[in-house]
Amino acid sequence: MKLACGETIIPKDTFKEKIQFLESAGYEGIDLVGAGLKERLEEVEDMISKSKIKVGAIYSRLQYPILSSDIKKREIAIEQLKERIELAHKLKAIGVIFVPIFGQPEIPDLRPFMDTTELEKNLLIAILKDIVSIAKESGVKLLLEPVNRKETHLITNLIQGLEIAEKTGVNLLADIYHLIIEEQPLETIIKCKDHIGYVHIANRLREIPKEEDLEYIRPWIETLTDIGYDGYISLECTPPEDIKDLTRFSEMFRNLSRIIEV
Repeated sequence: MKLACGETIIPKDTFKEKIQFLESAGYEGIDLVGAGLKERLEEVEDMISKSKIKVGAIYSRLQYPILSSDIKKREIAIEQLKERIELAHKLKAIGVIFVPIFGQPEIPDLRPFMDTTELEKNLLIAILKDIVSIAKESGVKLLLEPVNRKETHLITNLIQGLEIAEKTGVNLLADIYHLIIEEQPLETIIKCKDHIGYVHIANRLREIPKEEDLEYIRPWIETLTDIGYDGYISLECTPPEDIKDLTRFSEMFRNLSRIIEV
């Protein structure tokens, strides 16, 4: 597996400095913020072309949720998601990360015809079928990220995401932090193995994992190894106060990977 890091986590002022740091710290990939990426594409392409660091994934960071109750806002979100896919293609990224909606639902409850959750799922499936087709043509994975129930009311675990993946062809992002918070069993990874396209990692406090966190994080990495996942594991956490923590995690991850592979 390859190690990546979200660009907003790295306490450096410029993109060039962030790329140079990741190289020196033993990382192989970087996740980029989609909002504003089009405007700085030339700089990013230039730096990536001169570096060993590759673009892992792009956070969609849409202006509106794709499950907005407002059709105009949905259309804007869908077009932005398509734009992120195009950028991912240009940067040879694995995929584009998105969450259908944060917080509470915007779509009304229309029982007895259909309740809010049913409406949201059917709308999501209808939207994704078109976008997944565009992503596949571009050689990019559309990465649906389930997040914990404190952040969304919809798709809070991989099994719920699996239902959408099987109906649309979307890939799943397995975030170890959210899996732990939602008390998901390791078997979740095995059940979803054919659809996992990317992985995020953080400890229970959403910080950079430390040695003492390995007790509960190691089984997840071992399970990913067992199912043959060989893509990126990317840090998605709060920025550290000390940049050396990022280097320490890289070293810890490499040591753990060597032990697991033996």
